Amino acid sequence: MKLINIWNHFKTITKHRMLVCRHCFQIGLYRQGLTHDLSKYSPEEFFTGVRYYQGTRSPNAAEREDLGYSKAWLHHKGRNKHHYEYWIDISVRKEEGLVGNKMPLRYVAEMICDRIAACEVYKGKAYTSAAPLEYYEFTKKYITIHPETRALLERLLIMLKDRGEKETFRYLRELLKQGIIKSRTAFNLPDGDPAYDDGQNAGGNIAHGHDDSGADISKVRELLQTPQYRYTEDKYTAEIDDKGNPCLAKSVKQSHNSRIDTKGNGA
Repeated sequence: MKLINIWNHFKTITKHRMLVCRHCFQIGLYRQGLTHDLSKYSPEEFFTGVRYYQGTRSPNAAEREDLGYSKAWLHHKGRNKHHYEYWIDISVRKEEGLVGNKMPLRYVAEMICDRIAACEVYKGKAYTSAAPLEYYEFTKKYITIHPETRALLERLLIMLKDRGEKETFRYLRELLKQGIIKSRTAFNLPDGDPAYDDGQNAGGNIAHGHDDSGADISKVRELLQTPQYRYTEDKYTAEIDDKGNPCLAKSVKQSHNSRIDTKGNGA
C-alpha cells in the first residue's frame, strides 16, 4: 500500500462526492447530495480504495479481479439506495430467484447524477455527455435490474446524450416536482410541455411558470395532473416502442416485484 494513495484516493472520492452534490442540488435533491457515498470514508471501503487505487477506474474493480469479488463493493451497495444493486432481492415467486425491484424516482435521479460524476472524474477532459450511456451499454447485458427502472434509466441516459445535461436536469426537476412519469410521447407531447418539449422551447422556464417563449404553462400543468400522466412511486411501466427501444407507457400496472411504498422504502 503506497502512502501517497491515501491522499490520492481521498481526493478522488471527495471530488466525486462534490460533483454528485452539485448535480443533485441542480435537481432539488439537497439531502441526497449532501449524504451521497459517505460510506466510502468508512474503513471497510476507504482502505480498499487506497490498496487498489489506480486513478482511472474504480478500485473495487481491481479488488474484484484480485479476489474474485469486492468486499468494499458489497459493503457499499448495501448502504446506498442510488445503486440498482441495493434493490436486488429474492423474488416473491421463488422460482425466479434474485430479481431487481423497482427503484423510487428520487434514487434513479441520484443514480444519473452518480453516473455523470463518475465519468467526469475518470475521463477528465475527455468526458462528453455520451460517456454515461457508453458505459451503460458496456454493462447492460449482464446487470440485474427491474425492467421498468431499466427503461427509465435508458431514457434519461439517451436524453443526456442527445440533449445535454442542462435539459436532462430540467426534465428531472419537473418529474421530481410533479411526481409524474409520462409515456414515450414525452418525446412528442402537445406543444408547450414544460418537462420535455421536442421543439424549440425544450424544457421551458419551470420556475416562473412560462416556457422560453413566455407562454403561460397552466394548461400544461392541468394536463400533467390528468390520470394518464400521473406518476406514483410504485407505478411506472416499461414497453417497447416501434423501434425496439424500451419506453414508458401511459397505462400503469403494479408489478409483483414492486414492493416499495410511497416513501421509497422497501416493503
